Amino acid sequence: MRSLLLPLLLVLALVCPWSRSLLPPLLPLLLVLALVWSRSQSLLCPSGFCSCRSCCSWPWSLLLLVLPLVPVSVSEVSALSLRSLLLPLLLVLLLVLPLVLVSVSKVSALSLRFLLLPLLLVLALVSAPAAPAGLPLVPVSVLVSVLVSVLVSVSKVSALSLRSLLLPLLLVSTPAAPAAPAGPGPSLPLVPVSVLVSVPEVSALSLRSLLLPLLLVLLLVCPWSRAQSLPGPEVLDCSRRWSDFGIRLFRAASSQSDQNLVLSPSGAALSLSSVLERSAGTGREQLQRLLGTAEPVSGLRAAVGEASMGGVAWFVAQGAEPDDAYRKSLEQDFGADVRAVDFGSRPDALDSIQRWVLEQTQDRVTIRDLELGADPQLLLTSALSLQARFSVPFNASLTAPERFFVDRYRTVMVPMMTTSGRFFLAYDRTLKTGILRLGLDRGRAALLLLPDDGVHLSGLEEALSHEQISVWTRALRKTRLEVQLPRFALEQSSVLRNSLQRLQVTQVFADNSLSQVLNAAVLIVDETAAQGGVASTFKTAPPRLTVNRPFLLAVVHEATGALQLIGRIVDPTGK
Repeated sequence: MRSLLLPLLLVLALVCPWSRSLLPPLLPLLLVLALVWSRSQSLLCPSGFCSCRSCCSWPWSLLLLVLPLVPVSVSEVSALSLRSLLLPLLLVLLLVLPLVLVSVSKVSALSLRFLLLPLLLVLALVSAPAAPAGLPLVPVSVLVSVLVSVLVSVSKVSALSLRSLLLPLLLVSTPAAPAAPAGPGPSLPLVPVSVLVSVPEVSALSLRSLLLPLLLVLLLVCPWSRAQSLPGPEVLDCSRRWSDFGIRLFRAASSQSDQNLVLSPSGAALSLSSVLERSAGTGREQLQRLLGTAEPVSGLRAAVGEASMGGVAWFVAQGAEPDDAYRKSLEQDFGADVRAVDFGSRPDALDSIQRWVLEQTQDRVTIRDLELGADPQLLLTSALSLQARFSVPFNASLTAPERFFVDRYRTVMVPMMTTSGRFFLAYDRTLKTGILRLGLDRGRAALLLLPDDGVHLSGLEEALSHEQISVWTRALRKTRLEVQLPRFALEQSSVLRNSLQRLQVTQVFADNSLSQVLNAAVLIVDETAAQGGVASTFKTAPPRLTVNRPFLLAVVHEATGALQLIGRIVDPTGK
């Protein structure tokens, strides 16, 4: 209901300073709200919004044609001063920017026309030719209505939400600027904005009447738009390098075992980037070839969220601590916790490392098989614990034991969770793999990669790359689906020295500037839901996707493409 009241409040705030009669403009608006509310329980369409274009587009087309045609007399508007032009322009900017951002974030296959339509809408509102005095602005209103109707009914719109439709309505109902007193000088063209109120007898705008609409627009519209600053090219390049590095590291680690595996690529890359200044020569070149420079790291941490990157710690031998300036840089740019330990007393050193890992993983990960070498100088440690919070939650009452086929000869019983909703799905015919996107909180998503029955995970792991994930993401299409996913928890620590040496990172270990790299990761998948997450119900049962065989799961920060966790789940009953 709140999403219906906000436009009403906004229109009221825009109308009140300029009109002495509210009833005429409110009548068509109430008609709009009544129809929207009457259809909102089914999201305007029995099969979901914009999945059935023929029945979704006509009511909006009709309403958007009727609404702007409220009789408005413009005969008393002679010319517009610069001051009276500013408010409509500001309102258009404030309204159309969230529209573009919402559309970008919710439409799976964004083409050029999705960007052109809002632009055409603005041009129709602010750049049309002036209307003669006394002539209603019917042609421009019709043009605006048709453009919005096209935006609604355009093909391949898979997930255009109700709120992104309300924004064009707000644009159509933006009040016209009041008339300026007649005077000498060139007259400016009229702004042909479809208005809900008449503008006679308005002589000037007070500061209060300017501030209230702007404040309401900022308060009401901005929460819809996900108006986060877009990451720069340096940050995106850093994210791409780290993701590729993480996938190569995952492949190197997975080649040593065919069991469950979970790594935090962003944590490993963050910890290794922190030693770039400490290393030199060939060792530095080898790290930079994989990770790039360290300059964009702080920007990437800010874009992803420092808490989402996990923790990093330096366990450095006593007497080899970094100087104060370097230590400050480690703490500020990398969030590193620098601790001096006595590696001469191995039990005490291992105990210190174990306590830090337990603290970062909520007492879930125990270190095993940690080799420090003969004369350790620096142990890099990273840790990330992630509780999956799904935007389409799993219903705990539907969780039931089901079979999971570990391989051709072994089957285990797992708690199988169930939910239904509209999910993004794709299929790679070359790799014979299905790709399912599961929305998470904090701007993240889980990409579940499920090979066909009889297809081994090793082929899929070899094909993994940042570019391949991008290809899969662009191929996703929204569909109704019932998803069955095993409940599991992966809790592991991985010693990465051997895996890094397979990636040609050798010199930093050879000159003993780095002794060992430890990565601790926790991935918990259960019925925990994101705040406000809602599952869907359908009149007819949707197709079912049952994840009952080994699969890969990658957690990605969508705005930057940063790969936060990647896991191989062979047996959900194991850790």
